[in-house]
Amino acid sequence: MELAVASVLPGTPAFTAGLLPGDSILSAKDAKGEWRAANPKSFSAFIAASGGDTVTLTVKRDGSERVITTTPS
Repeated sequence: MELAVASVLPGTPAFTAGLLPGDSILSAKDAKGEWRAANPKSFSAFIAASGGDTVTLTVKRDGSERVITTTPS
C-alpha cells in the first residue's frame, strides 16, 4: 500500500528533505518502530510520535524507490 503526497509546504522538514508532490510513501522508520499502512491518520500519528527523532521514508517516485531522511518538527 502507498500513501500519495498531494502537496509539500515550503520551509517544512518534508520540503527540506526533498519530498515532492506525486511521491508515494511506502514506509517510514524511526528509532521506535516502523509505519507501513496506507492510512493518512496513522501516518500523521506515527510522525507525531517520533518526537522530533529522525525518520527515514521509503518513497516511490517515477517508478523508482528512494530513501529520504527527515527530522519532523
